Amino acid sequence: MILASELKKGCIVCQTLEKEKVRNKNIASNHNWGFSLIYSFYSQSRYFGMTIPEADAQNILDELRRNNIEYYLVWGESNLDEKLKKNYQLIAEVRPENLKILKRKDIF
Repeated sequence: MILASELKKGCIVCQTLEKEKVRNKNIASNHNWGFSLIYSFYSQSRYFGMTIPEADAQNILDELRRNNIEYYLVWGESNLDEKLKKNYQLIAEVRPENLKILKRKDIF
């Protein structure tokens, strides 16, 4: 059974994705596979799964490029690596989920 608090959190994330016009895009995440999949579904996007948790920033970027990932969901207290910052822009932070939504910089 889904708790009301979890449903409320999900609504906040979905509203944020809607506000940022995330529709029919390629999405990946660093963690929280289940919620990331649900958010991708509701934004009518394609979810590519999670990046390898122990991978360094260059390997993550290579994987994101190879799969043409337009939006990257970063869960938790992850510090954004400089290489990631050069290629992806922070467009939203969702609290209390501790979620950062990143958009590839070459997308207009």
